Amino acid sequence: MWVTRLFGMQRYNLRSNVTTTLGPVKLQALLAFTQNNTISPTGGAFEIDASRTPPYYYYKMKDQGKYLLNNVLSEFNPLGTLEGAGRNKYRNHNFVANLNAQINLFDGLSLRGIVGVDVGNQTRYTRTFQVPYYYKVEDEKNHRISLTRKKLYRQLEL
Repeated sequence: MWVTRLFGMQRYNLRSNVTTTLGPVKLQALLAFTQNNTISPTGGAFEIDASRTPPYYYYKMKDQGKYLLNNVLSEFNPLGTLEGAGRNKYRNHNFVANLNAQINLFDGLSLRGIVGVDVGNQTRYTRTFQVPYYYKVEDEKNHRISLTRKKLYRQLEL
């Protein structure tokens, strides 16, 4: 039995603002942390095929575990792309801190110092699978063109 993966985004925020006064010294700390966890499909152009599907669509997208193509879905099957093509996993962490210190030397004159930091970490993990597509359930060989592309890059410097 196939269970469709959950896609979406989770976001966590933490903010803090702490201020204290000790005699002539005033200290302030501003802290913020954000974490984003996102999972999305690795599909390429499956939205295009889905938009070409007429409202009176009576074809099956999946039958007996095989993703089917037809005269409307000629290149991809959106269901096959969503269920079997893989996923992108994004993890983003951002931390911002700001520390302020103010010292009142005497009435009308004060010394102030500010230190700040902004640290970010963004990661992406992608796992892609080739999805076999068939024109009929009875077909034994899939009709998917290989996704393997070989490219040769050349660079000339003078």
